[in-house]
Amino acid sequence: MFNVEADVSGKDNAWYNLHAPRGLLETDVQKLWLNGNLSLFTDSGYELHTDVAFVDLAPSCNAVAGKRRPSRAGKPPPRCAKTTVRGDHVVTGQGPLGTLRADRFRIEKGSKYVFLDGHVRMTLYPAQHAGNSKSAKTANTK
Repeated sequence: MFNVEADVSGKDNAWYNLHAPRGLLETDVQKLWLNGNLSLFTDSGYELHTDVAFVDLAPSCNAVAGKRRPSRAGKPPPRCAKTTVRGDHVVTGQGPLGTLRADRFRIEKGSKYVFLDGHVRMTLYPAQHAGNSKSAKTANTK
């Protein structure tokens, strides 16, 4: 696929927009691979940028476990996924509270959090959110 773009509304009426120049969709296994200059934007002012990402379109494991039907002879139980989006390339981003950079990221189903891993660097501007942009805090992890 070329020029992949998705507008998604969350359960809490949050809006997300994802854009990627190229993508590969495997409908039989419910997986989407995106590459190029990917951008993810939210209605709350956050954005992430990376080169490669994987999106698992399978339902959440918690939802499947609660509604699991008995498997029929010769049929496997429905596949479920814990992670919605994963990227193993450098990710950068910014938002109302600061900027970030990491080697990898993941977003888990049902979570409102982005998990960063590997040489994470964040600059937080908590005072800017309150109206004073003169103080900044930088956090580094390895």
